Amino acid sequence: MTSAVVARYFALDGDVDDQDGHTGSGRKRAASGQKWREFRPLEPAFPTAGNTPVGGSNSVREWFTLPAASCLAFTPNAASLVLVTRSTDELCAVALDTGKKRWRCKLEQDGDASVSAHAMAVSNQPIGKLGYLIAIGCSDGRVRIHSSEDGRLLFVCPCVSSKSGHPPLPARLAFAPGPDCKLAVIYTNNQLTEWSLLPHSEASRPEEQRADESTMEDQTAGKTLRGTLNPWLARFWRVMGEEFSTAFGSIHSLAYLNAQTWLMASDRYVIQLKKGSYAPGGIKKRVSDGSKPELDSCFLFTSQFESILQVNALNEHELALVSVHSAAIAQRLTAPLQRKFFGL
Repeated sequence: MTSAVVARYFALDGDVDDQDGHTGSGRKRAASGQKWREFRPLEPAFPTAGNTPVGGSNSVREWFTLPAASCLAFTPNAASLVLVTRSTDELCAVALDTGKKRWRCKLEQDGDASVSAHAMAVSNQPIGKLGYLIAIGCSDGRVRIHSSEDGRLLFVCPCVSSKSGHPPLPARLAFAPGPDCKLAVIYTNNQLTEWSLLPHSEASRPEEQRADESTMEDQTAGKTLRGTLNPWLARFWRVMGEEFSTAFGSIHSLAYLNAQTWLMASDRYVIQLKKGSYAPGGIKKRVSDGSKPELDSCFLFTSQFESILQVNALNEHELALVSVHSAAIAQRLTAPLQRKFFGL
């Protein structure tokens, strides 16, 4: 692949089909007479009964379009595509078997200020009748969690504080594997937080418990999830946050290695963080002199790579990493495009 081809993949979200408008797998399905569905950017979004599929009613192809999206993700059961429309900042779900809209809702606004989305994650397991959880990182510094069944708002992670007085924005979101529903959020100031989310009935909560949660703003009011913040991460950030950021730089990739270990990446470093021991000066010392970690150390890191774009865990022993090794490619990309996710 040439540098221009790779750069085009990073920079464009347009069609990559060949001239006859079929992908390789699509040509095989069309040749066999199997019905298949294709999305095109120039046709009416979310078809109604009055819309006629391209090629007429007897065509094996039915084309429907998707609106331009700022974020999109598939549900793990491959039943729906969830996206946030770029023009209206609406969260909507499209059924993959029919191509039709399942539901659409407006992102909850903060007073009179409009809210836009710039990060999304979908839980690995459904949560009872709530379906999969859809986490949306928003421009007001909050993370909103919706149900994949009907789009209703279930929970709001409040803003985190900062020295500047302006809340940092959620940069990356990740759900933990396994049955326990945990959501990790990395913010633009490098702070990592984690929420444990459980189905919750407001009516069943004792009065004293509701009073204890009054300091956590209104993230549980009227919702059907209850969230608990990870206290170990909160303490780690208070003690080690500034040293962590100075040593590793800006974090722009987040995943789970397993349910107890977070996996992060900056431009040069891949970092594993888990609950363990730490002390001021420990990160700086290990980065500068390459000393080995203590057995109970809370983090491991490697600096064997450059220009890292994304890292993800295939399993507990294998990682998938995307990095740019060609200056010809890197020079063509603006900063946001360098961090385009590959769906590893």
